[in-house]
Amino acid sequence: METIEMYVSTTLHGSAKRTGKVMYTLRMKMGEKQYYEKPAEIGKADGTANRLVLWSICRALERMQGKRTILIHTENTYVASVINQRWVETWERNDWKNSRGNEIKDADLWKQILEKSRKMRHDIAAVAGQHEYSDAFAYNMSKINAEYNIFAKVEFEEVTPVHDRC
Repeated sequence: METIEMYVSTTLHGSAKRTGKVMYTLRMKMGEKQYYEKPAEIGKADGTANRLVLWSICRALERMQGKRTILIHTENTYVASVINQRWVETWERNDWKNSRGNEIKDADLWKQILEKSRKMRHDIAAVAGQHEYSDAFAYNMSKINAEYNIFAKVEFEEVTPVHDRC
């Protein structure tokens, strides 16, 4: 099974809800030293850092064809923990409530991720912390004007798109 790496960053941090941008790219290793990247995409929305990261994961899953191993690199430790500890399956069994009986925030997006990954039989894991695109994304997100609730492909020097077939 081929592995696709997703790199995602947002302009938002913490749990406060406000307007922010999210940028991600997908990379797949082809051969020993050759990498292929899909063009980066940027989006802008009102929400929390968690919601923007989840929104980008949903969008990325729409762009993938066939069964894949997906490794998500994100600065968002909460999203990475949920993915790695498989909390989503537990929440689904508990009717989208946490152990205290409270409704799960962003359940709509978590449900989409679960549905899409099951449908395509993806295996998803995550790595939390700064990644190799963090600085480039932060710089470019401040410069690029994005429309609300729409992802748009962008090109910038730090990411060289090769093709769109991951």
